Amino acid sequence: MKRCFIKSTAIILIISLWAALCSCSPFGSSLDVKINSPTETVDIVSPEIRDYISRAKNYKEGDYTSSVKAYDNLGNMPSSVKFEWTFSKDLNIVNAYFIFSETKDFKVTQKEYIPKIHTPTKDKKQTATIYNLKPDTTYYYKIEVEEKGGKTSESKVFTLKTLSGPYILEISGVNNARDIGGYKTDDRKTIKYGRVYRSANLDLATDIGEDYILNTLGIKTEFDLRNEYTESFRSPFESSLNYINIAGKSYAAFWENYETAAEEARVFANPENYPIIFHCAAGADRTGSLAFALEALCGVSENDMIIDYELTPKRSRAGYKTDKYNYDFPAFITALRSFEGENLKDKVYNFFKDKCGLSDMELYNITALLTTDGAVFKNPPSSPIKSNGNKATVEIDAKKSGEIKSITANGKEYDFTYKNGILTIKTSNEGVINATLSFEDGTKMPIAFE
Repeated sequence: MKRCFIKSTAIILIISLWAALCSCSPFGSSLDVKINSPTETVDIVSPEIRDYISRAKNYKEGDYTSSVKAYDNLGNMPSSVKFEWTFSKDLNIVNAYFIFSETKDFKVTQKEYIPKIHTPTKDKKQTATIYNLKPDTTYYYKIEVEEKGGKTSESKVFTLKTLSGPYILEISGVNNARDIGGYKTDDRKTIKYGRVYRSANLDLATDIGEDYILNTLGIKTEFDLRNEYTESFRSPFESSLNYINIAGKSYAAFWENYETAAEEARVFANPENYPIIFHCAAGADRTGSLAFALEALCGVSENDMIIDYELTPKRSRAGYKTDKYNYDFPAFITALRSFEGENLKDKVYNFFKDKCGLSDMELYNITALLTTDGAVFKNPPSSPIKSNGNKATVEIDAKKSGEIKSITANGKEYDFTYKNGILTIKTSNEGVINATLSFEDGTKMPIAFE
């Protein structure tokens, strides 16, 4: 009997403690919400873009005589989800938010303000359109409200899965903005979302747009491809982020200006620059040429790269001329096909290596940063690492690749140490050694030293 009494008392104490902890929480759990839509799976890509992709996939690869675009403004049709829900009781709301997370524990969240919410009465339909959820992503979300009097409460957690597709962004004051992520590569990887964005110029970004770029996207680098001597422009961010300006080239001229192409590519080889947003004036020609080269380097299919190019307003695979400009996309492809290599991926790789002088280590970094969470060089060497006292050193961020397993070249293993991000290789007087650095997760990193 005594044992039962002790057990009952313990249960009561646990329940009381739980209730006390709950009462200290700033959130109540009494917000009863019924979500009418979306269902668990939602397509955030506009019907016009879906129609274009459907047509483009049946289009003959290598034919640049015409386009299948039925709509010209696809790049300004941002992704959105329309929510419809009801509250179970009358509320006097001051502010309301959707709280999104890609994990059940909500450790990393995205908080979206719900504008123009009506003072809800029981069972009255509420609607809100939320922009810029990522495609091909499972989200966990809940509604949080602040009522008059200071009470804050939230709903239970709901889930939704977005379908894959182009990730067009709504950024206030900025046109033609999208994430280049989501495209599959030939080695079964995918360009990661949240690494690199492309857009038209950022000069007219509103305060809301600037805040979104800095604080939601977390952009570290604005990469401006405009020419400071022939174009009038400004960056709205001043010292808020890293600003890089390189006068870019477009179409066939992209492949003819090796030094400029090398400078552009090296922006994406530096992990300190990420996340990056790059643009020219319209985000079309210089931006489109560089985006195509980056995607090809990663092994994206030709058709997908052309789809990405044609999402841009007024741009077509057929190209066209005006009295002032020549948007010659076919010439861009023809010039690319002239380089050595079995496919476009090889041709772009050989272009950057043989024509532009990028090292295998720099090119590795670009593709690794765009498509993996694995090991990268902190500052990729542009030439073989020189030995100092029979030791060659380089900084490496192993990330999720785990431990370094071996360094091999021509069947020989080299002794090394790896501590606090510094890799030290024991060398000898053998000249330049082009080796492979192998990691625990199977990552293979090219490394050259002498």
